[in-house]
Amino acid sequence: MANPAAPPAPSPADTYRPLSLLAVIGVGISILSLTIYLLGSEWLIFIPLLGFVISAVSLLRIKRSDNALAGAGLARFGMAVSLVVALSWITMQVTMILILQAESTAFLERWLECVRDGKDGLAFIATARPGNRPFELKAEDLEPRALRARYPSPAGPAYDLFLATPIAELLLRGGKEISWERIGTPEYFYDQGNWYFKHRYRLHTPEAALDILFTTVSDQVDRPSGPRREWRVDLMSSEMLRENMETTPFGAELTQARGEAVRAMTLWIGQIGFAKKEEAMKRLQGPPALVADFEKLYAALRQGDTEGFAPKLNKGRPPLVLKASKDGNKWQLVLRSTIEAGPRDVDCQITLENNEPNGELERWRIVDLKYLGDRKRPEATAPGPNMPAPPQ
Repeated sequence: MANPAAPPAPSPADTYRPLSLLAVIGVGISILSLTIYLLGSEWLIFIPLLGFVISAVSLLRIKRSDNALAGAGLARFGMAVSLVVALSWITMQVTMILILQAESTAFLERWLECVRDGKDGLAFIATARPGNRPFELKAEDLEPRALRARYPSPAGPAYDLFLATPIAELLLRGGKEISWERIGTPEYFYDQGNWYFKHRYRLHTPEAALDILFTTVSDQVDRPSGPRREWRVDLMSSEMLRENMETTPFGAELTQARGEAVRAMTLWIGQIGFAKKEEAMKRLQGPPALVADFEKLYAALRQGDTEGFAPKLNKGRPPLVLKASKDGNKWQLVLRSTIEAGPRDVDCQITLENNEPNGELERWRIVDLKYLGDRKRPEATAPGPNMPAPPQ
């Protein structure tokens, strides 16, 4: 009797194969990587990358197992999801950075244009936190008196501190004669909900050519139309890079003329402090209105002096040179100064002229004078010109 035929061998489809655990883990991680869109943290990019690597390793192990393991399709699915998530996230981030960079650069260049055009009020507003700015700016909002009242700080009006920063003083003084060029691509970082961009520019002014590292910051602010992102120029974090500064002959001469003019003004204030009114008036050379302005300033300074305080320049707020011009050997400097008069600070603007600065302080004469008002001096020590206190 013939032996019965052997049963047919089971087909691969009928053979049980365990599912690759790595493939399951890879798919799980790839699906988990979708949370990167919800949380928005850059460091989460490692999740889809990890899911792709695990899925790829599981697919390799399945192929080498001679069909002993199942899950090749699952592994391919995990690789596809991880790859799509990673590439789409990177593309989204790069696009966002490019948009932020373009916004930041455009805002900074508009700020430079304001400074060049002498719009110091508008330039100051651009350094204030967006939440403190008026939603709709009116012409009266940009007046110095309104800016000083709206943006107080323990060290004095933030507007005055803005004018005292070396960057603002240098560029505002240069006015229409300044120019700039952007150097390289800005650096950036994200901190506590804000984006910071560092822009390097080469600035050319009548006094010098130098590189300045400007910082712009994005803030989220609620407006009537809804939340929006607005920018500001952070001069506290900006920096004048002096290692490659090239001072012009005009700039070198201005340094000397400025020193003489400040010393001459200090001597003149001392004459007022000693009640030498007639001697102080001898320096005045201008229209009759100049004498009237002098009387206002003299009364304000002597008020503090009668209380036992001699007026003097505020050491924490050195005089600002708002304008400087030279015609042949003749110099004209417009100085804005804060004078300590007892418990009050007196603000004034003085224009001095000298046909030929040579160290003789008596040669400097006052051709214009503006008494800008006075206020109680804050108890806190005012910062120096390198440390402005912007409005919070």
